[in-house]
Amino acid sequence: MSVGGCARRAELTYRRAEMFFAQGQHRLAAAEYLKVADEYPQSELADDALYKLGYVLRAHLEDSREALNAYQRLAKSYPSSPYADDALLWCVHIYARDLRQPARAAEAAAALDNLAPQLKALRGRAHLEVARAYLATGDLASARAEAESVAKLFADQPEPAAAALLLLAEVQEKQNEKPEKVASLLERAAQKYPDTIAGREAQRRLGMIYYTQGQESLKQQRELLKRQARWISGVPPLREHADERLTMVEAIRGLLACAGVRADLPTTAALTGLALVPNAPLPGQALLRWQEDPVADALEACGFAASIVMARTKEEAWDAARLAVLRNQLALVAYSRRQPWVIVAGWRPLEGLAGIVAPGNSAATATKAEAFMKAWRQASEAVDYVRFPAGTYYVAAVGGRREERGLEAIRRAALSKLSAVTEELAGGQRPAAVALEAKTRLQAAAQNESGREELVRWAQSKLPGWAEVRRLLADFLAAEDARLSEDARHVADVVGALRVAIVTARRGESGRPDWEAAAALAGQLAAEEDNLEAALREFMAARGEGR
Repeated sequence: MSVGGCARRAELTYRRAEMFFAQGQHRLAAAEYLKVADEYPQSELADDALYKLGYVLRAHLEDSREALNAYQRLAKSYPSSPYADDALLWCVHIYARDLRQPARAAEAAAALDNLAPQLKALRGRAHLEVARAYLATGDLASARAEAESVAKLFADQPEPAAAALLLLAEVQEKQNEKPEKVASLLERAAQKYPDTIAGREAQRRLGMIYYTQGQESLKQQRELLKRQARWISGVPPLREHADERLTMVEAIRGLLACAGVRADLPTTAALTGLALVPNAPLPGQALLRWQEDPVADALEACGFAASIVMARTKEEAWDAARLAVLRNQLALVAYSRRQPWVIVAGWRPLEGLAGIVAPGNSAATATKAEAFMKAWRQASEAVDYVRFPAGTYYVAAVGGRREERGLEAIRRAALSKLSAVTEELAGGQRPAAVALEAKTRLQAAAQNESGREELVRWAQSKLPGWAEVRRLLADFLAAEDARLSEDARHVADVVGALRVAIVTARRGESGRPDWEAAAALAGQLAAEEDNLEAALREFMAARGEGR
């Protein structure tokens, strides 16, 4: 078989795997990813397929050993792959946490040292994971040696170094070292790395030590709590949109702005993929849902590490949000059905007040933490268009910068993401198909009054969001293709006209002719959406977007 033929077959197999993954058929997706690696090992997609195979096995099929095999194979077979270092880090994670084999985790960390000596932050995290694994298995001597090594070798990496000192204090406490020695380590972490999560935790533990030993007065404790207070300024307003997903996109923009990246709304929406696809199912139709985390995708596309916590308890989730604020980063929370997304932008421990930016607000409002926690719901209850694990509370924040990316690079990433979504609309209804179904139901409504109110409710609740998304797509494409942008804006106009026609049909006295006119508009919308989708495909193919 020719090289070109192999590449084409590999790409088709890879796209089939992506389609199965988007549909939630994870075993079929895993089988196709494995097929790419087995049958087309020379393909440029082989390393990507192995990395995604590891993710599917670990996160969705909960098969840690097979995930480990995939990551090890990637690192061994494709050492120059951009995924190789992350694959080794996942090997460390699986050995340490899932399999509880710290010695093997140490071997994987050593392999990462050899592969990527320049990635000190990543290596520090790996060795810290090894130290934690030794501690979890009760090997205090090895845990202490590994933690001391991390604190020394990665002293210029604040997060792993501070965490190593905190872990070292915990180990020495278990080894019955003198309290002064433990306190000395905590002070070192708090003073040398004051802006890290571990540094803040060290401050808190120091406060507890002083309190229990009676060595700190109430006034000193209050001063400590005051120093821990944070209230982030300059938070962008969290605008509400007709399409609730765009409110989430506004929140992502807030996280990026706080981290120094000012991305506009159309570009940020494109980075999430589906936010630029209308999501207006008729009653009985499937809702378009993200299978992967759109917040993490957008942050990573901008060059940041995404700090995502899916906690089993509100308390654990609140700790994650609070610690993000202490790092001077906003925390995005999937909150409740009435307020699906809110931003935590401040924390005053002395008063027990949290700074909350709710949809429609331009600034953080001081809210009792207790009241905030009481109304907090599990992520799957708050948001139905992202597939969150059941029984979890969701918090997202910027975890740190992995690489510098300018706005032009971010826009290219957004175009690539939009290309992938345009090519595959699996997991939900295509806009043209929804419009055709609306035409059928409107034609039936012209003959029978029974379904009219349901159609009116759909038009009033869903069509404003449809039009808004298409206008946003037009704004995104304006700098790339003026004609295509105008096509998207025209679709938005047709959606608006359809909404007016349906509402008018209910109010009017003409009866059947008004509903038939609305049906004709729905048919026009189906044709316009079909043409827009075809034009988008042609545009993306001409640019060579996507992999």
